Amino acid sequence: MMSIQQLSTLWEGILSYLHPHHSACIACNRHTAMTGRIPGLCHRCIAVIPWIHQPVCRVCGRAVDCPDCRRHAFANRHFTFNRSAVQYDAEMRRWLAEYKYNGNEGYTKVIGGILKEGYYRMQQEMTSFYHHIWYPDLITWVPASPDRLVSRGFDQAGVIAGELAKAIRVPCLPLLIRNRHTVKQSTQGRRERMKNVQGVFSYHPQAQEWLLHVLQRKATSPTDTSLSSAIGIGDRKNISRILLIDDIYTTGSTINSCAKALQQAAVSRGITAEVFALTWSRS
Repeated sequence: MMSIQQLSTLWEGILSYLHPHHSACIACNRHTAMTGRIPGLCHRCIAVIPWIHQPVCRVCGRAVDCPDCRRHAFANRHFTFNRSAVQYDAEMRRWLAEYKYNGNEGYTKVIGGILKEGYYRMQQEMTSFYHHIWYPDLITWVPASPDRLVSRGFDQAGVIAGELAKAIRVPCLPLLIRNRHTVKQSTQGRRERMKNVQGVFSYHPQAQEWLLHVLQRKATSPTDTSLSSAIGIGDRKNISRILLIDDIYTTGSTINSCAKALQQAAVSRGITAEVFALTWSRS
């Protein structure tokens, strides 16, 4: 069964097909009919997006088998699982670089729109598993270092996290802080990546209070019994579901380090937290 958001996306696609808007595509620069599905992209460029429709690895969401997630040490991870919207191929690498490093603001809606579709796929998967509509209680993100904030002028994960939060109408809170600048993960091997993020992230000084406030609002939400049962409120009102956002998942070291800090914040206030990760791409 399609969700309201998916029906809305389908309807927007039908309207854009019947009444196309002509403009220059952000990715290929062709002046052509645009689609409402992913703002800024033409039909041709949307067709090349390597969506992950059916993840093979249920832990990291990779589209092929993943040896990393079978390692014994990873069984003690601090997050439930990760899902990614797309595979990280050459074209997706170029799009992300335009957004993240070149500061091309035109890609903000592109990256955000792709992440939003990834969320709806994730929601559909979890809804089928839980047999009720799944949704997070709040959204947070992997924060950039102060050095990268200065060089880029914005926090790319924070921007797309905020866009998603507005779309699905849940709180978006800066629960994490980065304690030090690190070498780019993309230049490191697996073992180096794990060492690189040790002690890098901790929870925000107000994170405990924010988590408690969101949980209290959830527990006292004026929801009738039939709707409460339909959306899974009730026996899960004492569990805080946190959706952690980042742009790319490689080994899971960064996500796991952030999830550990989030779990520490929750446990310190007697809160049971489930941390789920949603990333734009999976390498």
